[in-house]
Amino acid sequence: MGNTGAQTLGLEKAEVEVNVSVSGMIKVIDAANREDTSGKFMFYDGTSKPW
Repeated sequence: MGNTGAQTLGLEKAEVEVNVSVSGMIKVIDAANREDTSGKFMFYDGTSKPW
């Protein structure tokens, strides 16, 4: 996680800053409901990816 994890994987820095990711996750969790988010892989920015 963060820049240390990214550098371990050979990247210069993390794709998303930790504070941006965490605040986005909190928003997604707070807005979660069965109809819109249940059974989905949700990202910090509110987008989802199929399983």
